Amino acid sequence: MQVSAKDEPAVVVVSWNPQWPALARAETSRLAEVAHAVEHVGSTAVPGLPAVPVLDIAVGVDSMADRGEDVANAIESLGYERIADGEGFIRLVRRGDRPVEVHVMEAGGELWKEAVAFRDYLRAHPDEASAYARAKRRAAEGGPTRDVYQERKRPTLETLMRRARSWKVSHPHG
Repeated sequence: MQVSAKDEPAVVVVSWNPQWPALARAETSRLAEVAHAVEHVGSTAVPGLPAVPVLDIAVGVDSMADRGEDVANAIESLGYERIADGEGFIRLVRRGDRPVEVHVMEAGGELWKEAVAFRDYLRAHPDEASAYARAKRRAAEGGPTRDVYQERKRPTLETLMRRARSWKVSHPHG
């Protein structure tokens, strides 16, 4: 089910919540029952970084063509709703008091590598995390839709992603 822009909640960025790692561990544990690779990624995975209060979790499969649908269906059985299918990924969400967004993708594929590299880079570079925090707060001003929020922070995100990819090559283990 696709949500129309008029029904979409406004994006709000909140201060980092020290409970996010424990909540993510609980959720990754559930998801590990249906997939072989699971990682807490996104802003909630970076200590101190303000975020939209939704846990982002990457779920890796060997092959999207061979296993993507099966894993997405298994995740749906855990109470998730499929919200998007894209080039090399399936996105599902669990709404409620602890919203979680799951991104099914190939473990070790480019999307996987980028998500993990970005998280690890921000963890290792607090000054860059602070710059990203400022960009996120500016992007969320006025309570925009998700698409507007993403577009507003895109220039900073793209710059940091380039740096993260380059850094990860020389620091493969974070």
